Amino acid sequence: MSGVLFREDPTGEMPSGTRVEMFTRSGNSAAPDNTWSEWSPAYVAAAGSKVVSPSARFIQWKAELSANVVLDSVTVAYIPQNMPPVVKSINVFTVAIVFCAVWISALQAQTTAPNPLQGLREFLAPAISVHQRHSHELMADRNVVGTAVGLTANGQPAIKVFTRSEAIMKIPTNLEGLPVEVEVTGPFHALGAADKEAAPEAVRVPTNPRVTFPRPVPIGVSTGNQNDCSAGTIGARVIDSEGNVYALSNNHVYALENNAPPDSNILQPGLADTRCRVRDDRVIGTLTSFVPIEFSTSAENTVDAAIAISDRSLLGNATPKSGYGTPQSATVPAFVGQNVQKYGETTRLTKGQVTEINATVTVEYDSGDARYVDQIVIRSSLRFIGAGDSGSLLVTKPGANPVGLLFAGNKSGRMAIANPIDRVLSAFGVSIDGLLDH
Repeated sequence: MSGVLFREDPTGEMPSGTRVEMFTRSGNSAAPDNTWSEWSPAYVAAAGSKVVSPSARFIQWKAELSANVVLDSVTVAYIPQNMPPVVKSINVFTVAIVFCAVWISALQAQTTAPNPLQGLREFLAPAISVHQRHSHELMADRNVVGTAVGLTANGQPAIKVFTRSEAIMKIPTNLEGLPVEVEVTGPFHALGAADKEAAPEAVRVPTNPRVTFPRPVPIGVSTGNQNDCSAGTIGARVIDSEGNVYALSNNHVYALENNAPPDSNILQPGLADTRCRVRDDRVIGTLTSFVPIEFSTSAENTVDAAIAISDRSLLGNATPKSGYGTPQSATVPAFVGQNVQKYGETTRLTKGQVTEINATVTVEYDSGDARYVDQIVIRSSLRFIGAGDSGSLLVTKPGANPVGLLFAGNKSGRMAIANPIDRVLSAFGVSIDGLLDH
């Protein structure tokens, strides 16, 4: 991050005795944490100063202003030249300190790879608008199981179309000037418990003591509703404004596709991992709330989620030692090219990358097909998700900031679908009970 931070008074009318001091810090995680550098010494030269914060992927600046001073603009110049910085937020505090988070790309060797900025929702906004105007007509083809916004191999915005098979379709090659890329992915399935019974022998999870954990149980492990011989994954421990804690998973794991009785017992492990034997000492909570799934190919579902009230003596907030640990409380939005990971009860710790956003997909359930909008698509060269992993929390790598709640995937398991985590949390008025940034 070799650059210059400019602080200028082009009018020359700054009153005598007034003060403007600029500071910077940098880091490689999307949200500032303890890996970020300390704030730099003050930059005070009116003509600009060289940035002294360490080279990193992100930079944040703040300005301390004396009374009666108005800060009109700040410019950070860096090499290589890139797209203009994307201002994420500006907050003015009573002591006249302004913070502005700015995304910049790391210094990179010359390469033909897409610039990281190109995957941001802000950069893809025009493509998202085109996608939203045409997704319905694309999905009208029975062979189409999903559409989304992504990037071409050379980093240009594109509309992606996912199909059930290679059947002949009338899919346009471009929409409003944007290229359309068609890919055979096969259908998408909700990946909870009952799927384990029908899965091929190679992907079945045997019953073994490792799926039973001492209390408080970790997240990322087997769970389910007492009324169904099935299993999914505890995604996270979440907390409401009154301090109540809950286990977070999918509707189809905890609420059984809208059909679970109110206040059902929620178990760890799920019954599919205990030969369907119910024991009282395996209860970790009771079903509290779920977002109903509308089973229709014209629906606009956004989340497959449910929560069960629990207790800190029964439920922890970190994965087993082989996982990513405790997630951050601060969430981050998905962007194309984002490196992510998850810990699930079937495939455990797996790593992948967000390849499409704003996806519209049709997902197959026992109760019927349901359409979802504004979803996240994750891919991996290896198997990323399997039956029983439904409910896993999708987090960044590195950083473990929550991004999404996984609930579906295709047959190979190399392609997964997640709800944006902020939509999930806002549906219940809760937040991730994880590590706090200081």
